[in-house]
Amino acid sequence: MVKTADLLQCARHLLTNIQTCRSKGFVHDAEAGLCGLIEWSEEAEADIPILGVGHSNLYQLTNNVCSQLTNNVCRQGFKEHQYVDDNQNITTCLSLSTGKKSYHSALDRCVKLEAFLASAKTLGKMMLLKGLAQENNIWVGLDSRQNDGVFVWVGDGTVLTPEKTAEIFTPGYPLNGTSQDCATLKVRTSMRLKNVKCNFHNYFFCEATPAY
Repeated sequence: MVKTADLLQCARHLLTNIQTCRSKGFVHDAEAGLCGLIEWSEEAEADIPILGVGHSNLYQLTNNVCSQLTNNVCRQGFKEHQYVDDNQNITTCLSLSTGKKSYHSALDRCVKLEAFLASAKTLGKMMLLKGLAQENNIWVGLDSRQNDGVFVWVGDGTVLTPEKTAEIFTPGYPLNGTSQDCATLKVRTSMRLKNVKCNFHNYFFCEATPAY
């Protein structure tokens, strides 16, 4: 249960936090200001439109609304994709560019979409991007523009560790001290990242967080 100011805020909380159609309703306690998701059986569902329980009201989500919520986790212009990380299915929202841009222009484009240049922190994520990119080289949101040799993920500002560097970069990379500060996934030649000059032009994915 969470604290909400009113029924409308409770409904908004539900719309932004529901993850599956297993929870098909919510309870709002007007006196206590509490809001929470609930579950009920398919058999009982048809008989429970709106019920008053003390100061609480039970509100039903129809199958149609629930389906719309769970089927649209990505906003317009982005498509839902999944990959495996540590034996878990991870969902993300991606939008492929329509043309090639420099790294800096790709960053700007993603910011305008209220997104970030897609990360590739795991081999599972790289496999996803590689498949979607087909035979096109793509930018990855990782660079050392601020400090040569220190690669930072643009999505969350975290620094790439030596262990992760060895895992996701092609052997022999990154090439430090060469002004090759931006990471790319060269789909045709490698399953891992390489660093190149940022003024090269590549395709890219903008990535947005799913709207659960």
